[in-house]
Amino acid sequence: MLIFGFLGYILKNFKYPLGPLVLGMILSPLFDSNYRRAVLSSGSLIMFAKDMITNPISLILLLTIIFMLISGTKWYKLLFKR
Repeated sequence: MLIFGFLGYILKNFKYPLGPLVLGMILSPLFDSNYRRAVLSSGSLIMFAKDMITNPISLILLLTIIFMLISGTKWYKLLFKR
């Protein structure tokens, strides 16, 4: 209890939002089990990656995630600020 209290105090001091943290803790077991199931059904991690790229819906979602990660960086904002 003391550890979580200290963690909450640190997160509050550095102004981290607690909603995404709680959501991540709740959804991480679901993500882990479904990810493991997907990798096991495709045979290997390489085949899973190949299936992600060849499936159009997966490819669009993957490119959207990559774009969202890149658009949050400082160099991207500086590049398109001009």
